[in-house]
Amino acid sequence: MNQQSQQAAYIIETVDTCVVAVVRGGWNDYIATRYSKEFLRTVEQFNGQPFSHLVYFDEFTFAEPAVEKMVEQLVKKLTQLNMLYVAQVIPPDFYNITQYQLQKMTETHGLFEKQAFNSLSDASFWLNSKSKIRTKTCEDIINVYLANRYKKDK
Repeated sequence: MNQQSQQAAYIIETVDTCVVAVVRGGWNDYIATRYSKEFLRTVEQFNGQPFSHLVYFDEFTFAEPAVEKMVEQLVKKLTQLNMLYVAQVIPPDFYNITQYQLQKMTETHGLFEKQAFNSLSDASFWLNSKSKIRTKTCEDIINVYLANRYKKDK
C-alpha cells in the first residue's frame, strides 16, 4: 500500500517474518500515524513470533518534531511485539542528516539490534546473517519500488 501526503510516502510489505518498508520525503503527524497503524496491523500476522525490519529511506528528510515521539512510541510497541533486528538503508546523499534524526527516534535500549547502512545489499547481508530471512526477495521489493518511482519522476 502506498500513502502520500505532500511528497511523503511509504510502502509496507512482508517477506517471511520481515517487514519491508520504504519511506520517502518529510513526514508530518498524519503520515506517521497512518504508517504506524499499518505497520502494527502488518505485524499482527506474526502472532508474537520474532520478526525483523528492513527499511529504505528514499529521499527522507527531517520529520516534524511530533513525528519523533510517534516513531519512538511505535518502536517501543514493536519491541514488545518481538521485533529483534532492524536494518536501515540510508542512501549516501542523505546519510548524515537522516542518521542523526533516526538515532534519536529509534534507540534500541538493548531490546533489539539495529544497524544503518548506505547499501541495500550490505543491509540485506547483515539481516540475513541475523534472521535467516529471504533477503533477496526483500531487496527485490525495494528495487521494484525504486525503479517504478524513478520512471514516474522522469
